[in-house]
Amino acid sequence: MNQTEIWREIFGYEGIYLVSNMGNVKRDMSFKGFRRKKLRSKGILQPLQCHRKDKKKADYRFVCLFKPDNKMVKRSIHRLVASAFIPNPEGKPEINHKNAIKHDNRVVNLEWVTGTENYLHAVKMGLGPQIGPNHAKNVRKSLNRRRRKRLALLGVLNSNETGPQTNEY
Repeated sequence: MNQTEIWREIFGYEGIYLVSNMGNVKRDMSFKGFRRKKLRSKGILQPLQCHRKDKKKADYRFVCLFKPDNKMVKRSIHRLVASAFIPNPEGKPEINHKNAIKHDNRVVNLEWVTGTENYLHAVKMGLGPQIGPNHAKNVRKSLNRRRRKRLALLGVLNSNETGPQTNEY
């Protein structure tokens, strides 16, 4: 299906950068506030891949945005697309890639989620700790007590896998 590319201004960078529903970012060619940066055809910025020690973030794409004072800020493309095109009336803090491909930043592939919803989707897609003999051990190591309790209430964990019950927060 051939979809039309729609462009919207990036919040905080109005009149300087635009983001599309297809996951592209470009400089507004009418803005002349600073020298030309490295651009692809039609002014589209080249997305960069994060090379961090944190392997969870390694597949996300980001761009470097500049303001007229030449201060550079790295922004993840999926967050720019979601902020521009997807309403978030519930104020959910995270963005989920529905098909689990982190560099697919099209608006049809993104949705606002809570941390728990994002975690459950990752487990469902085979990206989180796998269900098996060491599942409870992995979950106890990676999740705090509150999240384990929420997962137990949702039926993902048995009540004996939530760990010791204390009144501390």
